[in-house]
Amino acid sequence: RLVFQAISQRDLIVVESVVMLLVFAVIIVNFLVDLAYAWVDPRLRTRA
Repeated sequence: RLVFQAISQRDLIVVESVVMLLVFAVIIVNFLVDLAYAWVDPRLRTRA
């Protein structure tokens, strides 16, 4: 609702902030999924 209101009022700062938060959330979720894959599938584990 906030995004639609910001778009209709052309409040670009709010729109950009929401988009950046969504991008950050997607990056964090992707990172957590990569960690989960390494934890679930032992073939992906590597020794450093």
